[in-house]
Amino acid sequence: MLRTFRVISIAAISMCSLFTVEAAAQEKRGKNQASEEAAVWVASAGDRFILELYGSANSQVVLTTDKKTGSGQTAAKYFHITSEEAAAIVQTLVDCGMWSRPDTVPEGPHFGRYLTVRTRDMRDQKAWCLGIPSDDVTPMVIIQHLLKSSKGERQQALKDWLSHALPTEKK
Repeated sequence: MLRTFRVISIAAISMCSLFTVEAAAQEKRGKNQASEEAAVWVASAGDRFILELYGSANSQVVLTTDKKTGSGQTAAKYFHITSEEAAAIVQTLVDCGMWSRPDTVPEGPHFGRYLTVRTRDMRDQKAWCLGIPSDDVTPMVIIQHLLKSSKGERQQALKDWLSHALPTEKK
């Protein structure tokens, strides 16, 4: 009797190990809905992808796959990136959770730092306020990614953008 009970217990434990149950709130790593949506968005943006960092004392950095954007303009620093770099930036936004929770940028003059991702025709623009009191570490993740994936003049432009003081509001 004891031997039978032991065999049944071992069999039951073995059967349980064959089935894995995923917790209801647990999300699988890798591809998810936000990741797939972002991949479709960046693929459709193609050579019209634009990432802008602005709001730092007349300093603006633009990363774009669009060869037509930025020619002849001197106010912002424009850097052309590959579509693979654009996809990696968007994937970083997904990984740190920013892609699924964009902010609403206020109309009129902007005070503060902002990051926007859009296409040349302003379709599906997403924007994030950076450095606001309610921020967590996610804006640091995307800025760190941009710094690590940049070299030379582009990396220096990003560092300059970070080091400039915010413009003060005129009273």
